[in-house]
Amino acid sequence: MKKSKMKRIVDFLKKYWISVWIFVVSLSLVSVGVVYAFYNKTSTAKSVVARVGAVGKHFSSNYLQRGSAIMDVPLYVNEADTEPGDFVRIFNFAQGNPGDPYRRQITYTLKMRMVYHDGNDFVNATQAIVGDRFITAEFNETTYTFGKNGAGYSNLEGWLELSGSLAGNTASTDTVKVTYSADQITELTENAPTPLPEKLYLEIVAEPTPPESYLDIEKIQARLDLRLNGSVVPVTWNGYFNDEGAKNAAAGDPLLSSLEGFNYVIEGVGEGTFTLSWNSEYLSLNQNFITSTGGTYTPAVDNAEPKIDTLVFTVNSNTISRYDTQFYLTGVADPASTWGEIKGYVSDTFVEANP
Repeated sequence: MKKSKMKRIVDFLKKYWISVWIFVVSLSLVSVGVVYAFYNKTSTAKSVVARVGAVGKHFSSNYLQRGSAIMDVPLYVNEADTEPGDFVRIFNFAQGNPGDPYRRQITYTLKMRMVYHDGNDFVNATQAIVGDRFITAEFNETTYTFGKNGAGYSNLEGWLELSGSLAGNTASTDTVKVTYSADQITELTENAPTPLPEKLYLEIVAEPTPPESYLDIEKIQARLDLRLNGSVVPVTWNGYFNDEGAKNAAAGDPLLSSLEGFNYVIEGVGEGTFTLSWNSEYLSLNQNFITSTGGTYTPAVDNAEPKIDTLVFTVNSNTISRYDTQFYLTGVADPASTWGEIKGYVSDTFVEANP
């Protein structure tokens, strides 16, 4: 009589039970090793203040800002400009860090409209409000006019929607050339007409589309506010720690003991040379940022006390008005225990190109 299938399996296990046991134990150890290796790898990430603040920065602009509300952003021009305006640039990387682009293509919707403030809110401009004025926006080699367009008017009904795209895995930039009619500069000077016309603004929104495909980046937007250069904001650049704790902390407020790094912002208006210096015994600057600036990095000389590293690079707010980077603790026993002490490790200077 033939043995049943179950009996053959039982006989096999009785005969080779030691070999089977060794195999099972070995397999278990391998599995544990894989899990431990994965855990060990992911648990070595450095703790930086406000890590969530980096989310969304791979879709940025020199003018457009993240946030749920459209904010006024000044666009500075000179009184003698015959075609006043500027270039609004949209990047697939955090501004100032082209070495770390978004990993895939970004398709987005570009929305623009002309508005004025009616005393209560910003609303679509009308022909009566616009008069002979206009604002143009050139995008993808096509120019769109908002306001007086020859003998008629255009784009006063609401949002103009266009399609944009930024390549993935390589630094990519789209540009909107914004130009105002020159009479809008006159309205900002002592020669302004009486009564003064309502001021015109161009609102611009860039939103990744469809939004559900880009949950890790946010829309960016701004209301461009035409102003005379130098009339409100001086030409200057500076750096500061950008974490919530740093912004609101008094000099004597303690640092969190779990932190291993800090977010740092450099921003300003104008063109010139920016020098960033830091105590490299306790802090190291993001190496990708050093490379991406194209500047000159000089480490501290041997046996220097304190050890001060410097990075000197050119800044121009017409191209990039803000840089986001990070400082990391080196691991050397650090006497700093407060925000005031950590800020004392970093300093900067700015020299204007053509004062």
